[in-house]
Order: sequence, then structure tokens, then C-alpha cells
Amino acid sequence: DNVLLLVKSDVLDWVGNTLEIIKRTVKGPDGNYIAPITNDTFSQITDLFNQAEDQYKSFDKVFRQQRTTITSVLHGISGLPTFSLFFILVFAFLNVRRVAPKVFQCFYFFFGLLFGMTGTALLLIGVIGLMVCGEVTLQQWQSPGIFQWYIVPECESVTVLANVTNQIRSMEVDNSVNACREAMEVCDSSQSFNASTPERLFVCNISDASIATLCGSFEQMNQTILSMPFKFGATALCPTCSAYSDCPSKCTNEASRNKTRESISLINFALNATTIISRFLPQLDCDVLATRLVAPLIQARECSTIGLGLMVMGAGGAFACLEIGRA
Repeated sequence: DNVLLLVKSDVLDWVGNTLEIIKRTVKGPDGNYIAPITNDTFSQITDLFNQAEDQYKSFDKVFRQQRTTITSVLHGISGLPTFSLFFILVFAFLNVRRVAPKVFQCFYFFFGLLFGMTGTALLLIGVIGLMVCGEVTLQQWQSPGIFQWYIVPECESVTVLANVTNQIRSMEVDNSVNACREAMEVCDSSQSFNASTPERLFVCNISDASIATLCGSFEQMNQTILSMPFKFGATALCPTCSAYSDCPSKCTNEASRNKTRESISLINFALNATTIISRFLPQLDCDVLATRLVAPLIQARECSTIGLGLMVMGAGGAFACLEIGRA
């Protein structure tokens, strides 16, 4: 129960919340996705997540339905030999020495053999369980093992996350370049303000030739735009402005306010994209998911406990089988 609850909260719920944060972050003020993001961007990864969630619910339902039944059957089987020993006392008390004891001897042999075979199987399962626990511990530290050699590479071969990453990276680049283009509408190469072009308040440090180089990412674009200085004499149209980012709310020229407001909006879109790439997408990395998947077994302290318990039960059953064989 503890392991299943931790898988639900630490893996499924966590992945679902991360996806919702990403979806909200790539939407504009109107509630629509910011280009080039569309509904199709997340369709595959959402379908994959829904399949995982459905499989978990199915397993959890079957586990809870069968747990009581299996527990009752195991208690009944484990109590059967003890109950059958009662007849030995009856036979001894009544001095029965012929047919009935022979029949019960066969009965004991059959169940002893069955318990011995079951115990041997449990012993092997316990050994395998301890080996799995070792792999779980290795993955916790992301050390070489089955997870690193096979499971993580198999996960990485699924290109769903890569497709989402590429589109969000395109969102960062596109909005960075567009922000610079909007900024170029309120600047030129002149150092002095010209009243005939009142919307051009800033000295340009970008051009069509350099825009791909200076605005190819959020960091480059942000540094390029926000470092553009006011022209000499332009501060009269924005007396309280100290930087480009002040113009959308403080510049007196309407065209300048609108253009800078639009470029700041695009800057924020690019910021959202780079935030997702640096903070949220790494949380959906296959290595991170594998580590979170094994974490519940370690947190619940049940991995080695189950393995050792199965080995103890198996050792008892195997010993019983040997005793039967010796008899």
C-alpha cells in the first residue's frame, strides 16, 4: 500500500502537475498557446501519461481486490498442516495404528512436498528480489546497472519529450527574434532625438544583419534590448524612465508605448520558454523519472524487507522438502 501510494504521489501526480505547469506557462494572456506551440505539441506526451495512469489504476484495483483473497488463502494453507496434526493426537488417544495413519501419512507427504516446492520457489524469488533491490539502490545514485544500461536508454528512444523540447526551444528563439524586431521600431542609429520621428527614442545596437546573432536566445535578446540607451534629448518624452522596460508605462509617445509594450510581451514569452527548458523539462528526463520510480521502494523501506522475508519463508519450505526427502 505504501509503495503504491508513493508511486501515485511522487511519480504520477508529480509528472501530471509538471505537465500542467508547462502547458500553463506556454499560454498567452488570451489563454491560447503561444506560437509555434499548439494543442498537438502535448497530445502524444499527454496520451502516454494517461496510459500510464490507467495502467496504475488497473493494477491498484486488481491488487486491492485480490489482496484479501490471497491473504485468506495463504492463512488457510499455512494453518492446514497444524490443523492436520490434531488427528495425530486423536489416533494416538484411540490407539489407531493401521489404515487412517497411513492415509494421513500420504496426506502429510503430499502437502510437505507442495510446501517444499513452494518454499524453494519463494527462496529463488527472494534472491531475485534482493538483486532487484540492489539495482534500485544503484539507480538511486544513477550508478551503472540494469536501469542505466537498458531501461533509461529504452525510455530515451521514445522521442515524445524531444519533440516537445524542440518546439519550446523554437518558441524561445522565435519570440526572442520577434522581440528584437519590435524593438527596432523604436530605435535607429542616430545618437540624438529627432522630433520628426518621435517614436524612435532609443539608439539601436541591432540590425537586420545582426539580429540572428544578437537575438538567437532569451539571454542574448534580453541583454541586447534592455541595454539600448535613450537618445540624447529623448528623455523629455519619458522624464521618469531609466531603462527600456519603463517605456511601456511611462513614455508619452503612444507609438513608443505600444511597440515597447509588444516587445516586452514577447520578451516574457521567451522567458517562459527558457524557464521551461531549464527548470521543468529536465524533471521529465528519463533518468530523473527512473530515479523517482524506484524512490518509493526505498522510502517505504520495503524492498529489502520483502526480499528477506521471501528468503526466510523459502528457506523454511526448502528445509521441509529436504526433511521429507530424507524421510
